[in-house]
Order: sequence, then structure tokens, then C-alpha cells
Amino acid sequence: VDWNQAREFAAWIDARLPSEAEWEYAATSQGQDYQFPWGNEVATCDRAVMKDGQGISGCGESTTGPVCSKPNGHSEQGVCDMSGNVFEWVEDDYHQNYFFAPEDGSPWLDDPRGRMRMYRGGAFQFNSTFLRVRDRRGYEPAFRVNYLGFRVARDVPGQ
Repeated sequence: VDWNQAREFAAWIDARLPSEAEWEYAATSQGQDYQFPWGNEVATCDRAVMKDGQGISGCGESTTGPVCSKPNGHSEQGVCDMSGNVFEWVEDDYHQNYFFAPEDGSPWLDDPRGRMRMYRGGAFQFNSTFLRVRDRRGYEPAFRVNYLGFRVARDVPGQ
């Protein structure tokens, strides 16, 4: 799906795409200094759906895996697939780094909106380098490919 489709679906179910800051907070087990959601151990097919050591994507399956199929790769809070399976669109416009990013967790949006959007998380066709939590990528909102998806977020009432 492209970014526009992901955003449209999220709105349809009364949700939204997470900000890049929210995504990273969840992917680092609530902001810990982790390279991966599970800690600092290198990504393997025991923890993520990725390109395995023999260079075969999807841990030998050449495709995505079932959602949450790698419990050893969950964050400490049980959030699954933050590294591997598919990259995930977030709401933010693309910025090369975090300098001048909002400090309140809100999405970093340009005015007018930039021509590229952020996605995070690694995918089944990529090795462990691309699965690191701090790996950041951007592309045009209309970009669609089989290794790019999304997750949705909702605000907690009263918080």
C-alpha cells in the first residue's frame, strides 16, 4: 500500500498513522537504547522475518510471514513485527535527521507538506542492518511495493 492508502484506511477505522517518534518509542521498548525491539542481539530468523544468512528473503520463504509469528522478536511490551516482515509508513514528512524535530512525540510535518514521507522497521527482503530501530527511510507518498505496509495508532481518551 502507498502512504495515502494507509492513511485513508486508518481514518476509515477512526485511527491514524503513528508519528515517527511514537513508532520509535514502541520499537525501543518504551524508549530504551536498543538496536532492535528485543534489545541489542543481532536480528536472526528466530526474531524477525528477514533475509537470512544465505541471502534468501523471508527466512527462506521469499515472502512475508504471518503477523506476530516471531515472539522472540517482540518488544518488552509485546509489540510485534517492529523489525522485519514489512517496513511501516508513519505520518511524518521525510527529514534526514532528528534535528529540530518536535519534542512532544507529534509528527514532524512541513508547511507545505514535503514531497516524501517516512517509513520504518525493515522488511522480509532485507538483512539485519535494515532492521535496526534507528534505520530511517523516506519515499514519495505514492510509492507502493510488497515489502511496505503500515500499522495504526489511536489516542487514549483522557491522556
